Amino acid sequence: MTVVLVLLSVVLLIGIAIAWELLRLRDTAPAELDPDEIQKDLARLHVYEPMRRLLSDADFDFVASQGTLSPRWVRRFRTRRRSVIALYLKEIRNDFNRIWLVCRLLAPMNPDPNFSTRLLRQLVVFYGYYFSI
Repeated sequence: MTVVLVLLSVVLLIGIAIAWELLRLRDTAPAELDPDEIQKDLARLHVYEPMRRLLSDADFDFVASQGTLSPRWVRRFRTRRRSVIALYLKEIRNDFNRIWLVCRLLAPMNPDPNFSTRLLRQLVVFYGYYFSI
């Protein structure tokens, strides 16, 4: 019985989070679609390339090979790296929200009847991964 209540609470919290995010996105929806602005946004996706290095272990291997570094310095290194990754994740979230808003504005014009369902599913999947990170 307790497990069921916990699962229902989790589902309710996820539902509230999705509803809150949808309301927040609705308030920031652009009035018009500007294709040039969308193209500029897509062209700047190369800014995420350095994140690949942040997620690799090469820097930690280098720090470990120095041998003279204190554990305190290594902790500080990890903390700063996490804060940089958090900034990248925030930018990824903002970019996803912009692209999702454009897709939502295009949904009524899309001939695919399942487009809106897929769009909502993509939002849930993205935020599921986002919050798990």
